[in-house]
Amino acid sequence: MAGTKKRSPNFSSAEKALLVELYDFNKSVLTSKLTNDVTNKCKNNIWREIAEQISSIGVCERSAEDVKFKWKNLCVAAKKENAMKKKDLKKKTGGGLITDKIIQINEERESWSGIPGADTLDSFKHKNKKPKTKMARSLTTEEKDEVIEWLKSNRFL
Repeated sequence: MAGTKKRSPNFSSAEKALLVELYDFNKSVLTSKLTNDVTNKCKNNIWREIAEQISSIGVCERSAEDVKFKWKNLCVAAKKENAMKKKDLKKKTGGGLITDKIIQINEERESWSGIPGADTLDSFKHKNKKPKTKMARSLTTEEKDEVIEWLKSNRFL
């Protein structure tokens, strides 16, 4: 099997927490509905930067595709957890810090919360909102230290 990819180790709790924080920081660009070449290159660059920062933790080398795929899987799991909480089928205390943070990041999206007031005609009026865009940048040493402190304080490191 010459063409198969070797399986990477599972993402650690620290890697997941850092992924959530970095996604939240770059959310406005990554969730932008613009799909022109410039925007797509910017999004790909952000995913590469996120992968580099996650790889710097030292568990293993993560590619942008690996990180993006993990983000989608985390969102799917958090969405299921959120749906179960809403239906009160689950009698636990919650999904933990990472799941709660992902829910918080995505709760404004219609695919997560449904369309508010969908039974009225007013709900179909679109609001003209311009997406907030900001350029991707690497974290400063001070910001990295803050993330590491947050990870330590929440027992991820």
